[in-house]
Amino acid sequence: VDKIIVLWVLGEVYAGYLTAAFVIVFGVTELLNTTVLVALFPLMSRLAQEQPAALRRLVDQLAFLTLTAALPLAVGISSLSGKLAGVLFPGFIGTAAVLEVLIWHTIVVMIGNLYAQVMVIQHRQRRVLIIRVASLALNIILDLILLPRIGLPAAALATLISESLALVLMLIEHQPERATVFDLLGRSARVGLAAVAMALTIAFLRDVNFIVAGICGTLIYAVGVLLLRALSAGEWSIVCGILRTVSQMIPQRRLSET
Repeated sequence: VDKIIVLWVLGEVYAGYLTAAFVIVFGVTELLNTTVLVALFPLMSRLAQEQPAALRRLVDQLAFLTLTAALPLAVGISSLSGKLAGVLFPGFIGTAAVLEVLIWHTIVVMIGNLYAQVMVIQHRQRRVLIIRVASLALNIILDLILLPRIGLPAAALATLISESLALVLMLIEHQPERATVFDLLGRSARVGLAAVAMALTIAFLRDVNFIVAGICGTLIYAVGVLLLRALSAGEWSIVCGILRTVSQMIPQRRLSET
């Protein structure tokens, strides 16, 4: 929808910039989100029938892990958007302006996809549809209002705001416990501090070498998460389980392709 409206309002060149940015965003989402959701679907379905309370705890933990995994990617890509656009899409330097904002919507989308999958498993597909329609409607309205005024970055901003609305509505449907909310907010603040340290590192080094800046920033983030003890023991167990499941899926996918 964004690409159609951008093409109509701003023209083919800007639609090309937006498409190039979406390629990167789609790749990040597929890498971190789709594979994990497929791997967890059987477990989540079983818990929905046998242990609904355990499913709620699992989903909240997965949402926090998704934030922890996606935040450094968003910080790195946003901070280095100009460099990355020049390397990946030399003819689409204008992509940097939209990618700098659009990459942040991947965090919101991936967490939203997690809660949406739970709602589908719980046979609340109609609620998911209503939420998606409301988000799409807001996206279109914001595109039509903002694009003529602030240009291409408005498409990324509209997408981020509309997906944030969808996530908020899904969280309202999920109704997390108050203690869980305070716990996750406190540990999210620690992750945020690690992300700030990463952003400062990248800002200091990116003019020297953007690859070195990205690597050093990621290491600073990882060390910060570890030192601040942002992840609980249960979440580390989930990480190990996901890695084992995904590693088992890869050989099976290769066998099916051959």
